[in-house]
This record gives sequence, structure tokens and C-alpha cells, in this order.
Amino acid sequence: SWLSVAQSITSCDFVASSSLHGIVLADAIGIPSLWFQFPGGDRENEEEFQFVDYFKTIGRTDKTPTRNFSKVFDPKSYHPIISETERTALVHKTISSFPYELFSTTTHVKSKRTLVIIMGTVRGGEKAWASMYNNLLKPNSADLALLVPRNTPRSSSLFNHSKFVWEHNEYSDWGFAIDKFVPGGNQTGWRELQKFKILRLLGVFGGTKETPRGSGSIIFLLRVFVQEKIKLLGLVEQYDRFVLTRSDHYYGCLQNLDDLDNRYLWVPRGEDYFGITDRHFVCNSSHIMKALNILPPVVLNPGRYWSFRGNPERLIKLRWEEEGLWESVRRFPRMMFTCAVLKDRTRWRRKGKLVPEGVYLKYDNEYTLTKATCKQTKVNPFTGDACKFCNSIIMN
Repeated sequence: SWLSVAQSITSCDFVASSSLHGIVLADAIGIPSLWFQFPGGDRENEEEFQFVDYFKTIGRTDKTPTRNFSKVFDPKSYHPIISETERTALVHKTISSFPYELFSTTTHVKSKRTLVIIMGTVRGGEKAWASMYNNLLKPNSADLALLVPRNTPRSSSLFNHSKFVWEHNEYSDWGFAIDKFVPGGNQTGWRELQKFKILRLLGVFGGTKETPRGSGSIIFLLRVFVQEKIKLLGLVEQYDRFVLTRSDHYYGCLQNLDDLDNRYLWVPRGEDYFGITDRHFVCNSSHIMKALNILPPVVLNPGRYWSFRGNPERLIKLRWEEEGLWESVRRFPRMMFTCAVLKDRTRWRRKGKLVPEGVYLKYDNEYTLTKATCKQTKVNPFTGDACKFCNSIIMN
């Protein structure tokens, strides 16, 4: 049976096959494979196009099969294992290319496909995450991606709601990571920028050996990691809209993304610090890669930023201006505030007062703005749930 054949293949260290099915299965499992044909065998005249066509999708350049039987016993003859990351990317690309709409039994208007990306240390607690599910994820039929430190405990419900989970290493000196993950960078030049005391105090390169205060280099390098995942998985082709945010946001009321014109880059009001807030934005697929591209130009061409004196928010504004995005920026009323639970740890700011929602505040102004926005909403029209947060505000 096919099952017994598949089980036999999984026990192999190498797979030499004259059947495309054998090669595909070996690649899917993660076993080195070889396209082999016995001279004069039954499959010698088998159409080779299907093999070459498949090989193009995985980056193999084979044009004809190997017919030298001795090659079967030479490990160097085999195509190397396709990494798990590459296999996952191929799966998602294949699924996204299928024309599901041609097989639908109902006629409907195609809604925008949305990916919410949460990056950074998992914080905020289950109450905050539940508010995100009910007010952002579910109402907008959005998928969720997490970019979290490697070995993050899977106890958070965020992992149960995520379609993608990406991991990154942690570093005592994130400057080392910048040099590693921004190829071709001017290592001496960008580090020289940190000799300016104002940049160290404002945390633009926070997280490096020279600038331990703040987390600027971390939040910007995480954007580089997100860029890599979007490119590797072909997510620009899969999604029309992206939301970049953080796990420690408490959503006081509904964020209906369809209210936001998808031609623009949307940012909540408040917490700009003379630039633009770095905690949440919504944009379309043509803007996402540019919107994430904050750090690499600074590392690659530090001389261009020699006169820059600002914080991370001002650097984002400057880079969006340089990318031609600033004219597309629009603001929406804030309906989320940054929060914490007792066990949360942060590099920058301590948790503040406990609020009725059962979380601690980080920024009073965000809470005030959220209250003002959510006073106007008593019921989530998508879930039908009463907005407990809004009701408590009205009573205050």
C-alpha cells in the first residue's frame, strides 16, 4: 500500500528514485534524493518535463536523470535536504496559488486578506490577548504571526491562535546581531554614530554594548527578521493588508480595518515623541517592505545619518519620508493601550497603576486616548459582545 511505501521511505538515509513521487516524498520528509534511471528500464522514456518542472520549484537544476548505478552509492550525488524553513515556504506558496474561488459554491465579495504580526517578547497577559482576539483578529478574519525569542514557553494562548510562529535568538549585544544580519554593513561607521551622547540617551541603538539603555536596535532588527520571513514565504502575494503590532496591547473596543482606506499607511494617534509611534501600524502589501525598512540604510550608509539627532520615533519618520511613505500616512483614533502583568519584564519602562481591566498601565496617555475613542462604542458589531471596557469607562 502507499502507506507502507511511505513508511519504508521514512526509514531511509538516502532515496534514489525513478519515480517523481519518490523524489517529492523524500524532499517533503527531509531526505537527500537522487533522480535515477536504469538504462533500458521501464521508465527510461518517461516524460522528463514533469521532473524538470518540479525541480524548478525547489531550485534544482537537474535536466536528465543519473544512469550510472555507482552514483547511487555516492552520497555526494544526492541533492541536499531542503531545510524545514524552505519546505514550509513551499507549502504556503503552493496553497496560496490554488484558485479556490473557482471551486466555491457561493458567490461573495472577496474580503481583504489580513496578517497581524506580533513581534518581540510575549507580554501583556491573557486578558490583553483576549481583547486582541475579540477586537482585532476575529472581526477582521485575520491570520496571526508571532516573531518571538527562541525557547519562549508555549503557555501563552497566542501560540494556539497563530498561523505562523517565527523564532529569533537573543543577544547580550544586539550590535553583533546587526553586523550579522545586515549584510554589507559599515560596521565601524554605524557604531561611530553611537558616540553622540544624545543618541545613546534616546535609545536609537538601545540594546547594543555601547547603548544598553532602551531597545531601538532590537525593535528595528526584528523588523529585518520580519522582512526576511515575508520575502521567504511570499506573504506579499498571500495578503492584501498587514498589521505590525505588539503582544502587550489591550484593545478597548473594535478595530474594524475595513474602515481604513487600504491605499494609506495607518497609525494610531498619540505617543509620537516628535516622530511617529513605533508600536502599531496598518498598511497594504505594496507598503509593508518599505515600512519595515528602518535599520538597514542606517547601517549600510551611516554617513548619511551623521547629523541625525533623535529617538526611534523620529528615525521611523525620517525613514518613511525617505521611502516616500510619509505622504501616505494617516491617523486613526487609538483604541488600544500598552499594558503589563506582574511577571512582565521590560528593558525600558516599569509598569504603572492597575486599571479596572485587570492589567497595569505603561503609558497613561494611551489609556486616556483609548477611553475617549471607546466611549462611542458599547457593542462589538461583529461578535455581538458588550464592550465591558467601554461600559466601565462610561461609568467613570
